[in-house]
Amino acid sequence: MAYLSKDDYSLRIQRKHLNDILSQAATQTGFKGDDILEDAELTAEAEIRAFLTDVYEIEAEFNKTGNSRNRLIMKCYLDMVLYEIHFVLAPTDIPVGRKNQYEKCRSMLDMMRQEEINPGLPLVAAAELARNTELFSNDKFIFHPHDDMSIAKSTTVPKSPIP
Repeated sequence: MAYLSKDDYSLRIQRKHLNDILSQAATQTGFKGDDILEDAELTAEAEIRAFLTDVYEIEAEFNKTGNSRNRLIMKCYLDMVLYEIHFVLAPTDIPVGRKNQYEKCRSMLDMMRQEEINPGLPLVAAAELARNTELFSNDKFIFHPHDDMSIAKSTTVPKSPIP
């Protein structure tokens, strides 16, 4: 089942406008509008996966439907699909608003990947392990041996506080 439904697009674009854009793209390319939409969705999904797969359980997200879906991922997905459709229409004349939203989503996905922002998705087990290892590692401990070896040469043994 697809992550997005046709109704979801009304969150970012009027239904009539989407149909007009798909019709124009179909006329220019010779493909059906539904095929163009499906290709744009697959491209957007692949791009989101490329950013997030190593850090988040994105596969589980793409299997969700309805209100259980992550709103940030949905927003990015929609904006990326609409950008891809406009790219099919005129690669050198993409509306500024679409291009800006696409670039904003890419930037946000990169920040999610770097864990600078939390999208509310579960971490992949390996990412969770790496994060915990980083938090509890002793990499910050620095050993500096005494250059003069005074401790090694000392013959004095400290007295035990226990009698």
